[in-house]
Amino acid sequence: MAGQVIATVLNVTGVVFVVDQNGNRRQLKAGDEVREGERIVNSNGSNVELMSVSGDMMTVAQQQPVSVTNELFSGQAPVPAEAVAQTATIDTVLQTLQNGGNLDDALEATAAGLNGAGASSDGSNFVMLNRVEVGTRGIVELDRAAPAEQTFTINTTP
Repeated sequence: MAGQVIATVLNVTGVVFVVDQNGNRRQLKAGDEVREGERIVNSNGSNVELMSVSGDMMTVAQQQPVSVTNELFSGQAPVPAEAVAQTATIDTVLQTLQNGGNLDDALEATAAGLNGAGASSDGSNFVMLNRVEVGTRGIVELDRAAPAEQTFTINTTP
């Protein structure tokens, strides 16, 4: 069984599944418990309403897979000091630009790249696409623009 109980299902519209860490899949219904480490997967036109153990409410909309973690219902917004660039960083950027320096040398490396977060085994190393849309308007217009009858001659002699 997965981790601790994070939420209880209040209402389900359509078909919604939860997948545990071992890949076992079960259909959700009102009253079911959702545990840490599980993943909610819902189909087109379905959603699920959850209530956390602390009483917070959340709706998972259609075709929006959600990994269940302790932070899911934390409701803790970043404090202003975390949400803005630090003055020292801004000063470093301005001074480097004024002196014609390289920002890569002046600033701390970000978490992206081989030496950052992507190199560890934490989190995902792929992107899940919920929808891929390919326009075919040009192809349809070409088809409509083609004459009704065409004759092609192919010369096969060298």
